[in-house]
Amino acid sequence: MYFAITKCLAAYSGVCKSFRLLHELRSLSSDQLHMAASNLSATYHSDLEPNFGDELAQFTELERCSSRINSLDDESNEQDQEAKYSFELKLYQLAFAPGVCESFLNVNVVLYLL
Repeated sequence: MYFAITKCLAAYSGVCKSFRLLHELRSLSSDQLHMAASNLSATYHSDLEPNFGDELAQFTELERCSSRINSLDDESNEQDQEAKYSFELKLYQLAFAPGVCESFLNVNVVLYLL
């Protein structure tokens, strides 16, 4: 039993490390973002296109702009929303919005994999 739990923990640690870039989108520099995207593309080379880093950089800018627009709302409403929804869920909502999902196919694949 201990061996099985240890094996699962190691697997989940690897997945967490690979997909951590989604949680850190706002804090990564452009170079860090491209490097993390390249690492993820190498791991999932049959699922992601080589331009994933560029696509993720554009999606990150869209997310930042979307966050700024949303922050123009009532400040108390924003605090309620922050408490209600995780950052990852907000990424899903943005990525799968009509007109957005067609433009960021690799981002959608990564979110499905996650």
